[in-house]
Amino acid sequence: YKVGDDANETLLTRYFNVFFDSNTNYIKFSCYLTTEEYVNIKNGSNILIDDDVYIPIELTGYDASGNNKTEIKAIKK
Repeated sequence: YKVGDDANETLLTRYFNVFFDSNTNYIKFSCYLTTEEYVNIKNGSNILIDDDVYIPIELTGYDASGNNKTEIKAIKK
């Protein structure tokens, strides 16, 4: 999923933490999401991190005010 008006901007270009185990295809990370980003991801948009495409499987803690991070769990496509 691309964010913002810049076609090269991805979730990776924004501030968030990524925790992953190289022995698995799952990742878990926390980031700030806009309402538009949340809706797109919730409705099945893929997430691009580096050159890898991930399918979101769980979103928790979304805060529409933008004060708190959303935790995203995703699996590599």
